[in-house]
Amino acid sequence: MGEHREEMEVAREAVALYRELAAHDPVLFRQAYIDNRATLRRLLPQHGDEDDITFGL
Repeated sequence: MGEHREEMEVAREAVALYRELAAHDPVLFRQAYIDNRATLRRLLPQHGDEDDITFGL
């Protein structure tokens, strides 16, 4: 259970970080934001968090 929580937290933090960076420099960080957001979207249902798919994305 701890690994799941840690994996999800890292994924959420990456999305938040790249969202902010992409807002300031989309040319450099937009693709990283899109890629990390896609990873989070894949992880949520795998871990039973379907209700959170749009939360924070």
